[in-house]
Amino acid sequence: MFEILKVFTKLGFISFGGPVAAMALMEKECHHKRRWISHEIFENAYTLCKLLPGPASSQLAIFLGAHRKGFWGGILAGLSFFIPGSILIVVLGHFYIQDHHRPLFDRLFYGMNPVVLAIIVDSMIRMGRPYIQDIKFTVLMVFGFLVMLRFSEYELFLILFSGLVSIAWEWRAQKSGKLYELSALFAFAILSFKAGTLMFGGGFAIIPLLKSHMVDIHGWLTEREFLDGLTLGLITPGPIMKSIVFFGYKMGGWGGALVGFSGTFLPSFIYTFSAMPLLTRLQNIKSWNHFVEGAIAAIIGGIAALIFSFAQTSLIDSFTWIACVICFLLLLTNRVPAILLLLLGSGLGYFVKT
Repeated sequence: MFEILKVFTKLGFISFGGPVAAMALMEKECHHKRRWISHEIFENAYTLCKLLPGPASSQLAIFLGAHRKGFWGGILAGLSFFIPGSILIVVLGHFYIQDHHRPLFDRLFYGMNPVVLAIIVDSMIRMGRPYIQDIKFTVLMVFGFLVMLRFSEYELFLILFSGLVSIAWEWRAQKSGKLYELSALFAFAILSFKAGTLMFGGGFAIIPLLKSHMVDIHGWLTEREFLDGLTLGLITPGPIMKSIVFFGYKMGGWGGALVGFSGTFLPSFIYTFSAMPLLTRLQNIKSWNHFVEGAIAAIIGGIAALIFSFAQTSLIDSFTWIACVICFLLLLTNRVPAILLLLLGSGLGYFVKT
């Protein structure tokens, strides 16, 4: 058990660059280096975690721990992986909300926010690349984009609707051929649990839902604060979903952070332990795969609408436009780590704004 604690705490501190990078590090540590798991089982677990709602890298950590040492091994691995980045983002958040530190953060985020936008665009493209040649996917994606531009608060219903439309489409084809009060705390707890429960396609997929509720509906955060929280989630190790921990801290201190942490990551344990016995069977259920395809189409449409909104906040002059385009092109090469671009962006932003 100590070895699980050591390995996944280490991974929790060094997992920069998004879920794919984190899962690659897990393969290196648990398969190549320690031989805890065979390549075949790892690949099956990887696929299953990508199919399940929730942060895939977190669920893979739980699976690997459970595969090694049973139920409590999974619990220990998951917590060891989640906690380092969550603590770090709260520490940074503490300095962020201090008025005398705001000018410094304003300069840093001036350069980092365009990089974040480029990362989101890159993530959206990678998410949709396996499906983009499918006309059904393209139709649902464009529909999702148009709906989310006007009715962002209905993203959950849009995802469910698109998933069901995707199933029906295939069936038809086969046939024919701030937490100021307890009520707000409760609402935030429900939102964070909903985010952890209904996230398909990685952490970026749930961002439109979070923005809709936290910025547009409840007004708990400004759009700038929301984007800054995403930036903090990207520059700290672990899944970007830990940005919800920062949002909770920003609105309600450590109590809010704990609510965000619990609501976001609890579903990962539930999903992973429930789905482990279905490791091979779930991948062969065609209706599930069609549902996921339709859901991802709607999610990408929502992300595109989010990018449109964020661009109006982040791309405010020639420097931010140029920085965003250059970073996006560098991300497409797969040779420059996202964390390096964020650090360079913060440095350039500080220099330009000084």
